[in-house]
Amino acid sequence: MNKNIYESKARKRVTWDILQERALSQKVLTDIIHFHQSTVFFKPKETSSNFISSEVMAWLGEVEYTDILPDTFEEEIPLVAEPTYIEGSTRNYDLSYQMDEITLGNIMYKAFGRGEGTMSKRYGSAGGLYPVMPLLFVLRKESITSLPNPGVYMFNPFSISMYRIKTWNKRDLEQLKVAICLDDFISPFAMAYAIDLRRTVTKYRKRGYRHALIEVGLMAQSFRESLREVNKELGDLCWSGFNDNAITYLAGLNVRLAPVVLLQWFGKKR
Repeated sequence: MNKNIYESKARKRVTWDILQERALSQKVLTDIIHFHQSTVFFKPKETSSNFISSEVMAWLGEVEYTDILPDTFEEEIPLVAEPTYIEGSTRNYDLSYQMDEITLGNIMYKAFGRGEGTMSKRYGSAGGLYPVMPLLFVLRKESITSLPNPGVYMFNPFSISMYRIKTWNKRDLEQLKVAICLDDFISPFAMAYAIDLRRTVTKYRKRGYRHALIEVGLMAQSFRESLREVNKELGDLCWSGFNDNAITYLAGLNVRLAPVVLLQWFGKKR
């Protein structure tokens, strides 16, 4: 990066931080951090016990794949619609698939880019704050032509480029498998969504945390639709069964202030 551009961005970021520090309620931030940490998941890889009770399992057997509909209503009005095939999540991936940089660029731009001539993205964000950071996890060497090294990457929607945030070595990848509670990765790629909690609560306070969780869901859906638009052979799978703080730490983020809340596997369907 050009030195003058870097210094300009650094000065702007310092100004943002100063203004945010003045506006931010530390009590609200602390309350949200404590609440979020009460929701985190920790499961050692070798543990075989199931945290779901037999009572919950019995209930799940009755309600899975059902919809919540009222038992009583005034009237049922029929609609005209043409049923179509709706594709679900993908659990099996071609582990040898190599993604080219054009495919990656189109996916990232469609999912997280800003519209030409506008500042809008494909998904909404309360107040236009966009507090959720989409991170690309590359889990296998040479799996993406333009990103040959495993590691953490972030898309810049203004320059349409990828920042390499952190490179992973073999030890890091083994620790990542433990954190995700898997013997091996189910795909060479995954998106991780991390929330900047300070940005989230500065304007909207505690309600901002709700906005951020909504945004994570919108982003994951935007990414899913973008995958299929670019290449119908690509699929995805949302995943929350991971050790939150370990994943966040391995991604190079602050576990209190920028927690990873969702993983989204993707790749070529097998």
